[in-house]
Amino acid sequence: MAMNTVTWKAEVRHGSGKEAAHKARAAGKIPVVAYGRDIPNVKLAVNAEALEIFMRNKNWPQALINLEIEGAPELKDKVFMIREMQRHHVSWKPLAIDLLAIRLDQKIKFDVPVEVLGAAEVRKQGGVMEILHRTLPIWCLPTAIPEKIVVDASMLELGHTLHLADIALPEGVVTDLPKDYPLCTALTTRAEEEAPKAAAEGAEGAEAAEGAEGAAAEGEEKKEGAKKPEEKKEVKKEKK
Repeated sequence: MAMNTVTWKAEVRHGSGKEAAHKARAAGKIPVVAYGRDIPNVKLAVNAEALEIFMRNKNWPQALINLEIEGAPELKDKVFMIREMQRHHVSWKPLAIDLLAIRLDQKIKFDVPVEVLGAAEVRKQGGVMEILHRTLPIWCLPTAIPEKIVVDASMLELGHTLHLADIALPEGVVTDLPKDYPLCTALTTRAEEEAPKAAAEGAEGAEAAEGAEGAAAEGEEKKEGAKKPEEKKEVKKEKK
């Protein structure tokens, strides 16, 4: 899936340090640093409201960014991607952004989300799906970064794990990870594990109970036999 391209209006930002960044944010701007292999670090500022609108698109991390700016000719005709974003720990709003200049004809490394399907099928078996990794590091051209990697684990049996070798990556996408890299596991729940054990223990308990009842009955019989009084013989006296 090819990525979307957006244009940011930006302005050159003067000053450096936390105080300058704080002033920019107070003025409704987000501090940005643009850099790349063949360009120096350039301090910029973008409109905070426009950035929030941009981030409403769920595919914003994969966007190709062009900059509309005056006073920074070195950034003309460059294409950028968001390399890093600092966000507020409570509001989660962006505080600062690093933009990396890229080439469209060279593969780059990128982390994409992993979506695992089949949790309902695992639940039908009495288990639960455990997703081991939420993102996957991949290499591909900037124009071919997928929105997400979809993993179909609907046929996964309880106690088994789905590995990287079990899925097909999108065309043009590769990864450095080993083939045995685990993606998700179908776990057996405690109830499922204890059910056979409980059944076995129940059968053993029933056999033990039957044995105990038999032994008790036999003991009662012996006890009754021991307490049974001897029959008295009637002795007839002879008449003289």
